[in-house]
Amino acid sequence: MLGIVTHGPVAAAYCLQVSCDEAFCGGQAGCSRDGVLCALKEDGELSCKLCDSVAPPLDCKLIRWTDGCTGFSVNDAGSEKTNLGAEEVAGLLQRAFESWTTAECPGGGRPGLYVYDMGVVPCDATDYYPAEEHAGNANIVVFREDEWPNRVNGNGDGEIALTTLSYDLESGEVVDADIEINSSAHAFTTDAMTDADPFRYDLLGVLTHETGHFLGLAHTEGSAAVMIPATTPDQAIELRALTPDDVAAVCALYPPSAIDAACNPFPRHGFSPECASDQPEGSCSTTRVGVPSAMEVWRWLLLAAGLGFRLRGRPRQDQT
Repeated sequence: MLGIVTHGPVAAAYCLQVSCDEAFCGGQAGCSRDGVLCALKEDGELSCKLCDSVAPPLDCKLIRWTDGCTGFSVNDAGSEKTNLGAEEVAGLLQRAFESWTTAECPGGGRPGLYVYDMGVVPCDATDYYPAEEHAGNANIVVFREDEWPNRVNGNGDGEIALTTLSYDLESGEVVDADIEINSSAHAFTTDAMTDADPFRYDLLGVLTHETGHFLGLAHTEGSAAVMIPATTPDQAIELRALTPDDVAAVCALYPPSAIDAACNPFPRHGFSPECASDQPEGSCSTTRVGVPSAMEVWRWLLLAAGLGFRLRGRPRQDQT
């Protein structure tokens, strides 16, 4: 089974994803070093996460947004099966993100990150377009209503949702994030329920978990937190509310600081509501300085039937 190996002496009240050199754990699956747990995924890539610490070792970098702000865009199709328009989905996402960004940190203040609603977009692709493709990007949230394209290891349609991060391997800077919801195989509800629904997943709970991944949080072991590695339909509503472990995680990843009103939420190579194939040349709304030399994509999967969460990745190259 693909995922993080969590045996060893490291506690796990919260965990953050980190980018480490392949030599960091000597290429050994399940090793633990300097507070970092590492595992070799089935594709041979190294996967590491940092637990219960506010700073990674010098040869590992936290995977996080580094400019103080970012943004998300909702695909304009919304979800017919859930009876939600794109603007309604955006409202739920805003609530989910605000759970993280308005949390009261243990030492005072709020996490030093702001997430903007960048509007509704027609693009439904979760690709990251590097600089040499001369195309803009958007951090897209999309429902897969007809077919789930992310089957992994024979799991079929079991995944409830998938978050994909693209980041700089050397610095850990996140440059793109996309969330896919598997409404082709699973039913969701947005009702303000007093009792958990045993048949439908609470969408706000699922989105709160996925936006945690969007920000860079890893799965938490041994803790009743939003970022737990397993859930069921009747438990998903519990993912709406952050626990002290979740708050400690987001505050460690984004220490409290004043948000600069002039911060730029646009993607590194420019923003576009259109997918690359539909973008006229020079259509990007804005650009950012600096281009990462190497990228890797990590995917977090929320699984149905109480199976849990899983992590997978694939290498990406950005040559400019």
